[in-house]
Amino acid sequence: MYWLAKRKLFWPAAMGGGPVVHPETGEQYIQTTQKGVDVGLALHLLKSYKRRGWRTLFLAAGDGDFSEVIEYLVEEENVDVYLIGSERSTSLELTQYVRGLIDIHEIADDVRFMPTGHVAAAPVEYVTEGEVTEVVVKAINPDTPYGFVLVPGKQDAFMRADENRRLVWPPNVGDKIVGRIVETFDMKKNQKSLKLVDARQVDEGSATVL
Repeated sequence: MYWLAKRKLFWPAAMGGGPVVHPETGEQYIQTTQKGVDVGLALHLLKSYKRRGWRTLFLAAGDGDFSEVIEYLVEEENVDVYLIGSERSTSLELTQYVRGLIDIHEIADDVRFMPTGHVAAAPVEYVTEGEVTEVVVKAINPDTPYGFVLVPGKQDAFMRADENRRLVWPPNVGDKIVGRIVETFDMKKNQKSLKLVDARQVDEGSATVL
């Protein structure tokens, strides 16, 4: 995205000052660096905010060069900022303005880059009773957007509020709801699991889905 600067490498004067060359080919090493990245990212960051007005920022960077733009977003625009990185590579100039640091090592398996040509397996879906499956809420924590439901003849299914937006959240334990049961594969744990999506409340007085 940004221009590249190239320069030939030379040994320091105290070490002779000659060119740094490959031991076999004799070709001089050339260092290539990308210029203007931090300034460009800061500019696009502000342009994105002005255009979209988002209230939360997840920044995958730890360079102190971003401190001024982050300070402006936090103190002047009341934006919540979270850093993605590690404590060792994160500048103190940045951390004083953020709400939290998401350690990249803890989420590495979830964000791992897939080599070119790799095609992720699509979730295998199945439905019962026509287009929907009736389940019962087994466990729910009203302070989090997660829960579990009992699926007839199957293992318990996990559910998330953002994947069940038609469901009044949080539902109560014991509530009957309907939705699609999707089978997924967790590469980190090397196991299959079930989750509930597109869930809705059931009208107890009839078979009508709300």
